[in-house]
Amino acid sequence: MYNFVPREQIGDALIHLRGLFRALPLSSEEDVRAQEKREILTKNLLSNFSRTKEHPTLHAVLEVADAF
Repeated sequence: MYNFVPREQIGDALIHLRGLFRALPLSSEEDVRAQEKREILTKNLLSNFSRTKEHPTLHAVLEVADAF
């Protein structure tokens, strides 16, 4: 069942997750690439919120789950 979540709350959660992962030490090239992927994904999602529907697509949710 889908429960409505305001865009602001989704954005706050993404920013919080990004902050948590930024605090982790990067010990390998793989970690650096994963961090870059998270940064790009977060930036794109946050900048496109105003042009999207009321809730993210399943594809967007799966991208976030994969990146974080």
